[in-house]
Amino acid sequence: MSKKDPQTAALRRLDVAITIQQQAQQKAVDERTHIEAAVREALAAGVKVSDVAARLGVTVQRVYQIKNAKS
Repeated sequence: MSKKDPQTAALRRLDVAITIQQQAQQKAVDERTHIEAAVREALAAGVKVSDVAARLGVTVQRVYQIKNAKS
């Protein structure tokens, strides 16, 4: 086995790890977008801000930030 083989394998593993991280980051963005849309929908339907905050486990201020953010 040459010295290059372990390096090549290590670089491949690094590439796989980077790809997995990028996919996880995109999934997190998608999930956040989905949650924020659901928050706005709940508020538009008349659900109290405090109830939304309690359900999400966030502060009332955070719910207002989501509500007022540009979508």
